[in-house]
Amino acid sequence: MSPAPTYKANTQTRAHKRKAVSFNTAVTVKECLHKNEYSMQERSSTWFNQSENMAIKLSCKRTIKMMKQGVIDMGGDDYCTRGLEKRVNRSPDFVIAIVSVLREQHHQNCMGVRDPEAISQIYQQISHQSKVAAYCTALRDAEAAMPAPLPKRAPVRKEGAKRIISGSRLASQPAIRCRAA
Repeated sequence: MSPAPTYKANTQTRAHKRKAVSFNTAVTVKECLHKNEYSMQERSSTWFNQSENMAIKLSCKRTIKMMKQGVIDMGGDDYCTRGLEKRVNRSPDFVIAIVSVLREQHHQNCMGVRDPEAISQIYQQISHQSKVAAYCTALRDAEAAMPAPLPKRAPVRKEGAKRIISGSRLASQPAIRCRAA
């Protein structure tokens, strides 16, 4: 087996982004059956069959059609629209992001330069709003999945820290405002 090809990026920009992998010393092994060892009853209880897959696809197509017609509100309680949003409408930022990245790549190729960080910065600036929207959706999903709301924690100032840390978000970052669903 030949070794995997390696890619060396700009070492100056990557030097501060060292990552490490660690493994838990307590190893747990759980035995499980091979798929061929399942009984017919276990197989039918575990996996969708072809007719069930077709029914799911048909249901998704119907839901998408109703979403496009405005009959269904995305995020409503009557129909599950989760994961179907991108099939209804693409954000204009999506197209702008692709075009901008392709332009920057073309520009770099013409100049004989290769700067993945510049490409990354362009994409991040354009996709920021989409990232915030996805974050807000995740917060609403997490809230809906919780049996009871989590208690609010007061911000804690760490000894010698310049930023106030509240939960998992740094207080020095701009606050993210999510609209109620």
